Amino acid sequence: MTWRMRAAGGAAALAVLMAAPCDAQRPVGGDRIAAVVNDDVITDGDVQVRVAALMERTDADGASPRGAETAMRSAVLQRLIEERLMLQEAKRLGLTASSQEVAERLDRIRQQLKTEDAFTAMLREEGLTEEHLKQELRDQILIQRAIEREVRAKIVVSPGEIDGALSRHGVEAEGGEEAQVRHLLVRVTPERPVEEARELATHLYERLHRGALFEELARTYSDDPHAHEGGLLGWVRPGQLLPELDAAIASAPAHEATPPVQTRLGFHLMMVEERRHVQADDAAASRRQVEDQVYQEKFREVLAGWLQRLQRKAYISVSADAGGSF
Repeated sequence: MTWRMRAAGGAAALAVLMAAPCDAQRPVGGDRIAAVVNDDVITDGDVQVRVAALMERTDADGASPRGAETAMRSAVLQRLIEERLMLQEAKRLGLTASSQEVAERLDRIRQQLKTEDAFTAMLREEGLTEEHLKQELRDQILIQRAIEREVRAKIVVSPGEIDGALSRHGVEAEGGEEAQVRHLLVRVTPERPVEEARELATHLYERLHRGALFEELARTYSDDPHAHEGGLLGWVRPGQLLPELDAAIASAPAHEATPPVQTRLGFHLMMVEERRHVQADDAAASRRQVEDQVYQEKFREVLAGWLQRLQRKAYISVSADAGGSF
C-alpha cells in the first residue's frame, strides 16, 4: 500500500492520486502529450509512471493478458483528466491550502512510515521528491475543498426521504442481515462495448484471485463515483441495490470477490467485507443507516453531475494513441 492509500483515511479524503513524478523517473518519450485539459498538459510520462506503479502492485504475480495495459492506460488517463478538472475548479474558486496544513499531512505520512529511512524509500519508490510530495498533498486539499463546496454542501436529505426509504425496504418492520460491501463497476459505453467491458472485468476478477487489493483496482478502474474511496459502499441491505447485485452479495463468501455480474450498467465486481444482523427494535440505528445510504446515493449523483459539467465547459484534447473516452 502506497502513501497515497495510507493518506486517504476515509471518504472525506477521497484518495485523490495527483501524478507529479520526477522527470528522472519518466520512461523515454515521457514528455509526449497525452492530453490537454484547458491550460494544463498531461504527458505520456504522467500516465506511464502511474501505470507502471499500478502494474507492479496489482499484477506482480503473473503476466497481463493482451490489452490489459491498454485498458489500464485508458482508465488512468481518464482519472488524471478528472483530477486536473477538479484542481482547476478549486483554483478558480479561490480555494487555498496553507503551508501548515500541508506540513501536518506530511507529518502524518512520516508517522505512518515510522522511520526516516522508510520515508526516503517511499519517495524513491514513488519517483517523488519531498517538494513533489508537498505539492501533491496541497492539490489533494484543494480538490477535497472543492468537493465539499460544490458537492457535499449541496446535498440535503429530508426526513420524508428517510421515511420513504425505510418504508420501501421494511427496515423498521423487521430485523435482517446487512453487509459492508465494496463495488467495482466496468461500465459499458460507446467507447467500451460489451465484450471489451466483459474482458476487462474478467481480467480484474482474476487479479483479485491472485492477491490484488480490491480497493486499489477500484480506485484505478471503477466507473462508480465511489472509486476514490476504494469502491466502499458501506452497509447495504437487500433491496438497496440492483436485484442482480443483491443476489451476488447474498451468496458471496466474506472477503472474496464475486465473479463479474452483468446489469444494464455494465459489469460489476462485489466484495463483502463483513456481515451483521440488525435487530428489529433498533429503529434509531436503522434510521441513521438509511439516512447514510440516501446521502451516499445523492453524493454519487451530484459528484457525477459536477464532473460532467466541468467536462462540458472544458477544452479537453486527447492524443489519438493515448486512449481515454473524453
